[in-house]
Amino acid sequence: MAEADRVGEEHPKKKHPNYFLIALWLGIVTVLEVGLAEWARTPAGAWVPLVPVLLAMAVIKASMVALYYMHLRFDSRLYTIFFMVPMFFGVLFILAVLYNP
Repeated sequence: MAEADRVGEEHPKKKHPNYFLIALWLGIVTVLEVGLAEWARTPAGAWVPLVPVLLAMAVIKASMVALYYMHLRFDSRLYTIFFMVPMFFGVLFILAVLYNP
């Protein structure tokens, strides 16, 4: 009798991300990257530290793609750590190579 009661029960639904808004956000960040790169070529934008800013924006975009489109956000935290830790060290390595006197 208990199994018959469970058959009709509603299962909790998993919340799915709004992929359109994520794609829109990624597009906006891409437009900002291109605009910043073009603006930095002008005399007014010559003071912008272009590489660190563009690198930060690229890390944000890569993280969003991995978290939402690769579904790391909804999987075990261990998978997220396995992705984020190498990305962190990769960014450190790139910055060390770029700014080594």
